[in-house]
Amino acid sequence: MTASESSIYEARHALGRKDLVLLLASFGFVAVGILLIGRNPVVSVLCFLLGGLYLVPRGITLVRRRTMLRVDAQGVLLGGPSTFSRDKDELVSWQDIVAVVLWEQEATRGRKMAFVGLQRHEGLPQLKGSARSKRWQRIALATVPAHVPRQVAIDSRPVNLWSLDRGKLATAVRAFAPEVPIADLATK
Repeated sequence: MTASESSIYEARHALGRKDLVLLLASFGFVAVGILLIGRNPVVSVLCFLLGGLYLVPRGITLVRRRTMLRVDAQGVLLGGPSTFSRDKDELVSWQDIVAVVLWEQEATRGRKMAFVGLQRHEGLPQLKGSARSKRWQRIALATVPAHVPRQVAIDSRPVNLWSLDRGKLATAVRAFAPEVPIADLATK
């Protein structure tokens, strides 16, 4: 393995702390559904549905372990928003990237959602997996902090159902494109 191969950074779908609670609750609903199958079929079906609505799609993401972010010699791969399809994944070459941008958006109950985006050269087409219509762009931008550039926000990906290791990201960017800065707008 060469030095550059060892610097490749890849983040995939994985279990997080939130998932453990949700998995236990979902399995609990399924167990209650099994226990009530003969006594109360309506409640039993509802419990199966409530448990299954989380278990099935989350199970698929865990089995598939999709790549959500990859930094290598070719550039930066941003995984698309779909759990089931890779057709919205986008590999952006280093020559198109001005900066890797990390930012946060207010979520629920004072929590923040982290995002990874790319500032690209002007005039390039929009990335696959980004909000395409003006209506969806307005919705996507409604809660974005003012200091985050509009195009960066539209082309960003949420760090959701996977974890971002900022240190490994920085190492990979330095190894493959030392001229590309990492702009951390999350601290503003």
